[in-house]
Amino acid sequence: MKNAVVFSRPVKNKDMLDFFVSLNGEEHWLFRHKKAHWLNDRFGAGVYLNDALGRQLWLKHPSAHKELRTHFLRAVKYVEKEYGMPLLRRTRNSRRPRFTEERGEEAA
Repeated sequence: MKNAVVFSRPVKNKDMLDFFVSLNGEEHWLFRHKKAHWLNDRFGAGVYLNDALGRQLWLKHPSAHKELRTHFLRAVKYVEKEYGMPLLRRTRNSRRPRFTEERGEEAA
């Protein structure tokens, strides 16, 4: 499975950015946020979702990390639930069938 990519697009005639998530060619809108040039620079070309949720990307703007991370998590969980797209690593792992070693059968 490919990694999910988060990217932004400027909203016409507004000082806002729309954030989207893309996986396997499907794009879904996440949320809208006030435009900041550094946000558009970082997310304009796309960033892996795991990197967007991590701290390394936010070292120059730590105050924005908590607020935007909350937005990302809430929106991504909604997209996962609504469209059945496993985006977060823990969600992808929880949907794998579990097998018992002794019998090679699926565990309940």
